[in-house]
Amino acid sequence: MYYVGIDIAKQFHIACVLNQSNKYLVKNFRIESEISEYSHLNSLLINIDTDRSKFLIGMEATGTLFENLYIFLQKQGYNVVLLNPYQTNRFREMDTMKYVKNDNIDSQMIAALLKSGRYSKGYVSEDLYQAIKSLYRHKATLM
Repeated sequence: MYYVGIDIAKQFHIACVLNQSNKYLVKNFRIESEISEYSHLNSLLINIDTDRSKFLIGMEATGTLFENLYIFLQKQGYNVVLLNPYQTNRFREMDTMKYVKNDNIDSQMIAALLKSGRYSKGYVSEDLYQAIKSLYRHKATLM
């Protein structure tokens, strides 16, 4: 089994791949927020193992920033898990005494959280509800 932690940000994301033996096969891989970069990530994962069912991919549900990558990876056949940022923060606090936070460490913490199995899955609303939420947010910015 391979655990892929992805730290989501506005311009780019950071990913790492952890195997069952706690070895990082890929560490601090930068992914721009573009479809070509998502395809590059897919190629990287296929080079590790062609069986997509062996990957568990986790990312924080950060606003709407995660949605494009989440949808892309699901369409490729990967098991993608949304995590609450509060949950990953608590795991970091439990795992280390220091409060060190950056994109690279966050992706590693997400991968480690997936491997531990001590997470609860988030979900993505249906398209209609997502559209309503998006319109409501847009309306709020206009007022």
